Parts: sequence; C-alpha cells; structure tokens
Amino acid sequence: MFRPYASAALAFAHVADHARDARRALYRDIATSSRSVLLDRLSGLRGWKSRLRLLPRTDYAQFDEADWRLLFAATDHAVTRRTLGHLAEISPMLLRQVSLVPEPVRIPAVVAVLNTLDVSPAHWSKLAAALSETPRQMLPSLLGKAKRVNSIGSFWDYFFECVDKPWKPFGLPAQFLRSPMLKPLRTWKELSREGRRMQNCLASKVCRVRTGRRAYLRWQGGEFATVEFVRSGGWRMGSILGRRNTPLPVDVKERISAWANLLLAGLREEGTPPDDNTGCCRGSGWNLKEA
Repeated sequence: MFRPYASAALAFAHVADHARDARRALYRDIATSSRSVLLDRLSGLRGWKSRLRLLPRTDYAQFDEADWRLLFAATDHAVTRRTLGHLAEISPMLLRQVSLVPEPVRIPAVVAVLNTLDVSPAHWSKLAAALSETPRQMLPSLLGKAKRVNSIGSFWDYFFECVDKPWKPFGLPAQFLRSPMLKPLRTWKELSREGRRMQNCLASKVCRVRTGRRAYLRWQGGEFATVEFVRSGGWRMGSILGRRNTPLPVDVKERISAWANLLLAGLREEGTPPDDNTGCCRGSGWNLKEA
C-alpha cells in the first residue's frame, strides 16, 4: 500500500518543483506522517481516510495529479465508492468515465471493463435514457443481465440489447394482428419464449424483425408450428415449420398456408402489396446461422 500512497503524495506535492532540502523533508513526511492527514494537507481535499483502502487497487504508476483528484471526486458518491472497492484494478481510463455510468449499472462487473474500454459520453447518455424508459416490470431482468458483463464484447452486447429496447413491440402492419389463427410474436421476449417452446432459433431473429425484414407468427391450431413472413419490397410467405425446424405434414402445411394467404390478401386490401409468388411457402427451413 505504501507505493500508491507515496505516488499520490508526490503528485500532490509537485516534488519536481522542490529544492533538495524540501524534497528530503517531504520524503520524511511521507514515511512518518499519518497518511490520510498528509494527503489531506497536500491535496487540499479533506477525507482521504475513507479512501486509503482504494489506493492499492489503483494502477498508480499511470496516475497523475488530475487522476488522483478524479479518484477523490468519484468516491464522494457512495455507490461509486462501494463499486470501486470490489475491483482488483482502478485505471485512469476508468476514473475518467465512471461518473457517467448510469447508477443502476454502476456495478463491479460493468465498471471493471472500463479499465480498458473508453466509452463516449454520448453512449452513456443513450444507455441511461434506455434504462429510464424501460418498463418497471422488465427493469430487474435487464439490470440482472448487467452482472454477466465480463469483457468488452459482452459489454457492447449488453449495451445494444438495452438501447434496442427489447420490451418495445415490433412495428408490424396492422393486418398481422387480425388473424384469428396466426398470433404475431411482437417482442423480443415473445420471440425468445417461442424459440424455447419450439426448440429453434427464433431468439436470434430479433434484429431482422425489428428492422422490418421478417415477421414470425405462432399457429393457433392444435399443431406446433411457426410461420415466417419475409419482406423484400413487399411481404411474402417464408417457411412454415414445426418443432426443431422439422417439416410439417402436407395437410397441416396446406391448412396453415391458407390462413397465411388470407393474411397476405388483407395486406393487399389495405394497400400494402405483397411480393409476387405469395401463394406458396418458398423455403423448407431457416438458416440457423442468420443473424
């Protein structure tokens, strides 16, 4: 613990500006004085006693006076002080942005990644806005996922999951909501739940649905089936598959296709023209590698 403490004291004292005798006196003070009292005096900041336990966690060789002052200022906030106390390392890069991290996710898992990741203020503002708009009933689940952040990649995965607002319904044409036999999967959560029920890759299709390139509907008949609609200019029928993406019996598939074609006809009537060749299912399966 001595070296980071001494590094902070020397930075505050501007040791390079002192004459030899003054430097010797400073070195003696560093070795013999109360550490917190000396840091209070040299920095002009009162309260280092409560922060001494953080000094061994700092990457002190990389710190300058401004970084030590950032550490002091950041740890005025109880949540930040508690979080930093759980870290193995505290770098200058982390300190320069930790106060921007939204308080609900200012936790050790997220903050630790910031030792090597510089996130812009604009991104932090975007994340804060997304969390503030998340419905109360969904917020615990989203905050719980922050605890699983353990790398730069997983941080960005979490960031984009939040700002993509997984709780917000996908923008589907009104006609997709009117079929009595085909129920649209309207949110990320519904896609994920249906993917588990059907034992397929529906959860990986969120991006394509949110951008309006795909829609997935659950067959409301007695059979387990999911219907895919594909948009390329207009809407057309995609695959109709059972559990584990297995093909359905011909009679079942024809029955589901009839309801799907009724839906497409409704789109035509409301002024949303489908693609050509809408009358049949054009694919036999979904590509599990698609995003």
